[in-house]
Amino acid sequence: MNSQDDETTDPAELAAFTAEAHDLNLSGTSDPLASGQAFGEYRLVRRLGAGGFADVWEAESKNTGRRVALKVLAKRHILSPELSERFRREGRLAASINHPRCVFVFGAELINGYPAIAMELMRGGSLQDRLNAGLTFEPQKAVDITLEIIEGLEASSRAGILHRDVKPANCFVDETGRCKIGDFGISKSLENSADLTMTGTFVGTPLYASPEQIRGRTLDLRSDIYSVGATLYALLQGKPPFEGQNAVEVLARILTEAAPPLPKNVPSGLQRAILRAMSKNSGTRFQTYEDLRTALLPFSSREDHSCLFDGALTLTLFVYFSFTESRWGCSLGKYLLGLRVTTAEGAHPSLGQTVNRAAVFQIINLASQTVRAAPTWRSPHLNAGCVINVGNGSPPQRLCGRTRNPHGNQGDEA
Repeated sequence: MNSQDDETTDPAELAAFTAEAHDLNLSGTSDPLASGQAFGEYRLVRRLGAGGFADVWEAESKNTGRRVALKVLAKRHILSPELSERFRREGRLAASINHPRCVFVFGAELINGYPAIAMELMRGGSLQDRLNAGLTFEPQKAVDITLEIIEGLEASSRAGILHRDVKPANCFVDETGRCKIGDFGISKSLENSADLTMTGTFVGTPLYASPEQIRGRTLDLRSDIYSVGATLYALLQGKPPFEGQNAVEVLARILTEAAPPLPKNVPSGLQRAILRAMSKNSGTRFQTYEDLRTALLPFSSREDHSCLFDGALTLTLFVYFSFTESRWGCSLGKYLLGLRVTTAEGAHPSLGQTVNRAAVFQIINLASQTVRAAPTWRSPHLNAGCVINVGNGSPPQRLCGRTRNPHGNQGDEA
């Protein structure tokens, strides 16, 4: 399904949809939902969350036994054409994204008079659940999570979709502990400027919204980049960057104030990256997700710091052997074993000779490491972390990755 194919809904289709919901409600089929209740092909297990727009239930398919998360439009909104269309559009847009870092949507349907969206069940809860429990994250872990969020948002951006509501409550944790972005309830297609809200009306969560979103301006991915920065700030601080007694106070602070300093355990370079992502002026923020990723990578576990250690160790050993063998003719190890390094004339080698000798051994060591290392190629068409081995003249092979068929069923890990 492509979000760009049908961004504007046929009024007749929407009227029929609303009429069907209205008829089903009048028939008495839309009783208040409760745990254990049969709900179409599902059995409701427990309520996962409730909001002003929709409720989310854990449900089990009576046909397959599969557990899913069912997002169900609140009963009081069913007869609203605008909210019904917003809900249907969420299902349409979210189903057009297929990426491991996005919560997978199986489809949208009308169940017992309720518009509902069936999606992947995220058993780990949301990042907001952890913040509510009083948890904060160490800088490296917080950055790792943020990089996963960026991957999901990049996928939605490639599909032409702007999320517009990035926040910890919309970032979910799977059973492996990895993070996925979800809840595209107010997302919109970047290919169509039409919006479901009145011009100048704020839509989204104020705590993590960009200044231009609060002002009702035209948005692009830099607005989501602001929200990513604000989310990372919350993971490190344990609370949003701006708080207040009411929404008006929060909005005023977002527009005019600088975010309070982060904890002292946050590296200064990471603090600068977060503040740049949260710049009031979108023109001074990171302009792409790749720019933001590049700034965050040095503070993540993905950054390979072993090369720095290896280089320092190599230099230390190089100096050690060159100096000790030119000064005394042996290093400590050779001395304990009764061995010495001498020239053909039996004298201690000069410093130049020991430097050359150490350099030869280092060149041999580097050459052997190069031979052992198999070349790899990262394909831009594979999911993050997928590697294709192209060494030894063998044909490319996919070593990892996740696939889903176009009918919405999740595939296996390859």
